[in-house]
Amino acid sequence: MALYLPDYNGLFVHCPKTGGTYVRRVLTKTLGLKVEQIGLKHAHKDLVGPLRYTNSPVTFTLVRHPADWYASYWQMKFREVRDGSTWYYWQPGSNWHPAWPIDPSCGDDDFGQFIRNVTAQPDRLYETYRWYTGLGSRDQVEIIGRQETLEADLMTFLDRIGVEYDQDAITRAEPVNQATNDDAGPTAVWTPELRALVLHAEARCLADYGYDDNGPRPGPLGIPALREPAPTLRPLKPKPWDPVGVIASDAAHSRSRPPRQVRLWRARHSRG
Repeated sequence: MALYLPDYNGLFVHCPKTGGTYVRRVLTKTLGLKVEQIGLKHAHKDLVGPLRYTNSPVTFTLVRHPADWYASYWQMKFREVRDGSTWYYWQPGSNWHPAWPIDPSCGDDDFGQFIRNVTAQPDRLYETYRWYTGLGSRDQVEIIGRQETLEADLMTFLDRIGVEYDQDAITRAEPVNQATNDDAGPTAVWTPELRALVLHAEARCLADYGYDDNGPRPGPLGIPALREPAPTLRPLKPKPWDPVGVIASDAAHSRSRPPRQVRLWRARHSRG
């Protein structure tokens, strides 16, 4: 869920598998701040739009290197088996979860096949991140942090909203939901082929969120920003109910000549 800090008008929207559970523990347990849970567990910025519109909070979210995100998600599914099933809908009882397209159509107990499935659609993770960050849109959140620099980015958020805190307490806070060798379930094993699939499918995500092939970029290129041009729109294909379709010449013609209904209306009223 989104976490709202009413005393400081700050909002954290939790993109899954990016360190959000750690953020929640630091805010509530380590710092003892008053926090209100808003919406679904992984509600993105638009699902808490009314609060953002009314209060205009400083909004903070996190992203992660795509390869690490996919590996973490796949391993997590084996730690959270339900009724003997691995690839179930993650949040039963709700009508939405950010990973809902992955579980039913892409889930596979073989890591290699899972990666082939998720990368068959380019920009899958890029689109998910954009729900939370609004990067390049008219409604971009104020602070986009990264799981790889989680502590520093969280402190940037706290500084921005005016929270006084003990920096050492944050750095001493233990990681949450971090896989260990004692965890049940397999470990994601990368091959050059699988990693290349992710890097190709998520090239836009890497560029815009400041990653190279292996992790965060240093310097200005490491700052999340819109860098890749918008994808080229495919030509409009004729539909069964509109076999002619709309082409450029039709659009120009429609601007120079009124629609048929307007011409008929003008003809009837001009005679009177």
